[in-house]
This record gives sequence, structure tokens and C-alpha cells, in this order.
Amino acid sequence: MADGTQVKQIYMDLCSETGKTPHAYIMRQLDLGLCEVSSGAYLLNLAGNNHLLNGGERIEDNDMSELCEAIRQSSCISEVDLRYNRLTDLSALLIASLLKDSLTLEALNLMCNEFTKEGAKNIAESLHDNSTLKMLKLNGNKIGNEGGMHIAAMLQVNTGLQILDLNDCDLGMESVLAVATVLRQNKFIQSVNVGRPLLFSVQEETTVHMGLMLSVNTVLRELHLVKYDLRDFGVERLAEGLYENPTLRHLDLSSNRITRDGAKYLGKLLERNQILEVLELGQNRLENDGAITLANSLRRNFALRSLSVVNNKIEGPGLVQLADCLEVNRTLDKIYIWGNILDEEACKAFKALLGKLRLSEENTDVRAYEGGNKEVFLSQVNHGPNTYYYYSPLYGPESAINHRSLMHNNYDSPVQVAATE
Repeated sequence: MADGTQVKQIYMDLCSETGKTPHAYIMRQLDLGLCEVSSGAYLLNLAGNNHLLNGGERIEDNDMSELCEAIRQSSCISEVDLRYNRLTDLSALLIASLLKDSLTLEALNLMCNEFTKEGAKNIAESLHDNSTLKMLKLNGNKIGNEGGMHIAAMLQVNTGLQILDLNDCDLGMESVLAVATVLRQNKFIQSVNVGRPLLFSVQEETTVHMGLMLSVNTVLRELHLVKYDLRDFGVERLAEGLYENPTLRHLDLSSNRITRDGAKYLGKLLERNQILEVLELGQNRLENDGAITLANSLRRNFALRSLSVVNNKIEGPGLVQLADCLEVNRTLDKIYIWGNILDEEACKAFKALLGKLRLSEENTDVRAYEGGNKEVFLSQVNHGPNTYYYYSPLYGPESAINHRSLMHNNYDSPVQVAATE
């Protein structure tokens, strides 16, 4: 933590000039200090869902003028977290002005505020000539199809942005197609999330374009298509695009309509693609046949490190096959299975993996225990990918996630705390 006295003094002076009372939460956070995320660069964490510190008083439009000016004058601040506040399009104008002038701001989290298409337009236009900002999270803001089109237009000319989160933004088909089309040529975006778009077609046009994009894109490392209404046909198109893709490391297809037929295409992908490291398939319908198909393919895959198949209606035989494949595949070290049908054979198989230390308790979401008659059961452990995507704990070792760079935070649980922290 670094002393926030200088930033606090700038903020107080600005409030004095305008005759406003400094916001208590901002003052309290500056008193606690800034989080150093790299040498000489600091994170200003003003997340609105920190009720223990803000007393329920979130940052609003009326507080943003002085805050943005203080950030502009504080060259040490490289990342700002403003999620879960009450910022509207009026604040977007101030943020856009800040982005036009700032030469140090690299990461901005605006998750779950109240921006609409107008706010998205102003922020997008400010990024046309900005090459400093590397991460922008707009997820949870209902910018709609028009707002998404402004973001896509920005991506055509922006040369700095690397991480873009548009999850749950009510994007329409046109804006998703536009993003997929732009990413064919964009050489800077490394991670994109376009989850939960509002699609009113069952022909999966957007998925086809995503697959075509993946076949030519040589920069993208992470793609999230959560709640994308993805079916088996779409999985086939994505797999075809990934057969020769040299860069994608993380593919998130959670909460879709993938069945055992889609698992066949994913199985072929795992056998041919030795680049993909993280595959999230939670909340689909793989069932036993899909799990067995994946297990067989994983015996010939030596790149995947993390697999999530939670809530897929997989029964004992499928889970046992997944456990058995870990005896052959020594690369896969994280697997998440909770929410499936954990019968006695499945419980014994995962207890054996945990007992032999082939699988660490930190790298799975189950823990084995014995009942009164020596029966083996599995209980849930709150571990998994994106556990802290929407919230982060304030106390305990997991609270270390609040002091990390927004750029390099994967929101997994448990948080791996470095020895130096």
C-alpha cells in the first residue's frame, strides 16, 4: 500500500474550489492508501459494493468532476476501479475527457453502473486517439446494440486496448457481428467478453463469424461467450476456427446449450489443438456421453490445464472417466465438477485423486469425506474459475484480490497469494 496523501490533498483542494463537500468514501479510501500494482503505478479502488467502507453511499455524477480532475493531476494512478456505483451518462462525459488527456491511466473498471448508449458513445470516441488505456470493463451497463456499435467502431482505430469486457451489456446481433468482424484485423485485443447478448435468431450467425475470426486472428488469447445461446452447430464452427489458431489460451462457453454432440467437436479440438489451456463448459448439457468423449480426448491432449464441467448432468460413469484420464494426462491440474450426479463410484474416484495428491484441493471444487458407515461423499468447496468476477471478499487471504492489478486478475478462487504479499 502507498500513501494517498498527495492525491487526497489534490482532491480536497479541488472540492474547496468548487465549494463541494469531499465524498466520505473517497476520502476514506485515500486515507487507507493506494495499492501498488507495478513500480510507481497505483490502483485507486472505489468499488461501490464495499459497504463496510462506504456506508452505502456510492459515488454519483455530482462527485465525478473533482475525482476525474484529481486523477488527471495524479500521474501515479494507473488503474481506477469504479464498479457498482451510480454513474450515468453525465459521468461518461467526464470520464471521456479524462481518457482524452490522461497519459498514465491503463485500466478502468466501470462494471455495473448506469451507462447507456450515449455514455458508450462518449467513452468510445475518447478512445479513438488513446493508446494508453489497456483494459476497459463495461460489463453490466445496458449500452445496447447502438452502444456496442460505437465500441466496435472504436476498435477499428484504437491501438492500445488489450482487454475488453462487454458481458451483459444487451448487445444485439449487429454489434456482436461488428465486434467479430473488427477482431479479424485488430492486432491489439487479447481478451474479449461478449456474453449474454440479446439474439433473436437460432441460426447462430454470430457464432459463425466468431469461428471465422478465430481462424485468422493471431493475437486473441481469451474469449468469453457466456449465455450466448450456443448450440452444437455453433460449437462445430468455433472448433473449426480453432484447429489452427496459434494464440487462444482461454475459451469460456459456460451457460449455453451444448450437448454430447457438441462435445464430439470439442473432443476433436482438444486432440488437434495443443494451445488451449483453459476450457469452461459449466451449465451445459454434456451428460455422460459428452464427459466420456472429453475424457478420451484428454488422454491425447497435453496442453489443457483447467477444465470446468459443473452442472452438466454428468453421472458416475462420466465422472469416473474424467478422473481416470488424469492418471494419463499429467498436464490437466484443475477440474471442477460440482453440480453433477455424484454417485458412490464418482466420489471414490475423486477421493483417490485427492488422496494421491494428483489433484490438489485448491484446484477443484469438491472435498472428500466419509459417512458413518464408511461411505464416501463429496462436499462443495467454493473454488472455481471466475468466482470473484462479480464480487471480492474484504477480509481473509482471498481479499488479496482487491490489491492486484486489474490487468492481470483472473478472478479465480482460491487466490494464489505470492510470498511477497
